[in-house]
Amino acid sequence: MDIDESIKTKINAALQANYLIERENKLVEAQALVADLHNASGLTDKVDYSIESYFGRDIKVIFADKFVDATVEKLKGTMFEKIPLIGTMSQFGGLSSFADEKQYYKQIKKLYTK
Repeated sequence: MDIDESIKTKINAALQANYLIERENKLVEAQALVADLHNASGLTDKVDYSIESYFGRDIKVIFADKFVDATVEKLKGTMFEKIPLIGTMSQFGGLSSFADEKQYYKQIKKLYTK
C-alpha cells in the first residue's frame, strides 16, 4: 500500500528538524493524518481525537489507544475477538533489538500463542 504523500512529508520534516519541538510537532501531525485515514477507512466508528498534552506533561499525543479500543470493540463477536492484544515488541524489550536474537524466539512465540 502506498503511503499518503502528506504523511511522508510530515515524517521527512521530522527527520530533518533541527529542534526537538519541531520534530515532535511534525510527528504528532503525521499521527493525526494516520488517524484521519483510519476514520476515513470505515473500519470502526469515527474516533474523535485531538493533539493534546500527555497527562499534563510537555509531550504532545493523540492518545492512539482510542483507536485500539474502537478496533477491539469492532472485532467483538468475530473470529478475531480472542486473539490477544499485546502491543509491539518494543513494549516487551524496552526498545531493544532482542527480537533479532535467536535465543529469544521461543519466548517471543509464546507471547503470540495460547
